[in-house]
Order: sequence, then C-alpha cells, then structure tokens
Amino acid sequence: MRSSSLPLMPVLVTFQFSDEIVEVYVELDAFQSVRLALDEAGISMDEANLIFDPNNPMELDEAQTLQVMNLIERIEELDDVQNVYTNLDVSDEAIAAMESA
Repeated sequence: MRSSSLPLMPVLVTFQFSDEIVEVYVELDAFQSVRLALDEAGISMDEANLIFDPNNPMELDEAQTLQVMNLIERIEELDDVQNVYTNLDVSDEAIAAMESA
C-alpha cells in the first residue's frame, strides 16, 4: 500500500492508496469540510467514518490479550452495541492464538 500526505490550508490530509481503494485521513475538526470538498470535486465515497486512533496504545501479555479480546467479542455481540474501541495493541502471536482457539 502506498501512502502520502498533502498539507492543505490549514488541514493535513493523508492519503493511502491500494489497488482499488483510496483512504483519506484527516483530523476530526476537518472531517466535514474535507468530505464536502471531495463531494464538490465530484469524488464519490463508498463510506465516510470516524476512526478513533488511540494516543496511548497498550500492550498486554498473550493471556491478558486473549481475555480482553474475548470480552470485546462478547460486547460486540450485544444488540445495542454498534462499535467497540480499544487502545489494545494486539501482537501477531495473540492473533494467531485467537485464531487457533
């Protein structure tokens, strides 16, 4: 995936390009104005979402990570829950352990 940044008056916009998708990242306060600018430029979007990117990612050992991920899965299954956010930085080893469980 190719990535580049383009500073706009006073907004920093980051683009990530893959084969069929362009992802655009902006700060929260610029989200609506950039969305409108893309729309006015005739650029259609499949979706526009806010992403909550943690300022302080947390690492746990594998067992603790599995416990937290199991809890998150159970919370996501609740009918009233739309999104679950975490600052947990999940290691490749923990992902492999979850997939094999």
